Amino acid sequence: MPVRLSLFAAFLLALAGPAAAWPQFANETGAECAFCHQGPPANKVFTQQGQEYRQYLINQGRLPGCKKIPAYDANGNYLGEIEQCS
Repeated sequence: MPVRLSLFAAFLLALAGPAAAWPQFANETGAECAFCHQGPPANKVFTQQGQEYRQYLINQGRLPGCKKIPAYDANGNYLGEIEQCS
């Protein structure tokens, strides 16, 4: 029985995949995940506070995998910067 349970647990963990949340705010402030996220952090739906903190991190260049890049319209006119996340 313990072997079956262990195999089942390993199977579930394999399906889960990597966590998408970046817990820097919680680590810095001690806040719960729900302060920034609506529902599980992996769904990337943010509260107002979460949106503001995410934008702050992007502006500071501190959000992993994200950077600001210049944006242009079809005529080549500069529109400002947009966030590009990998």
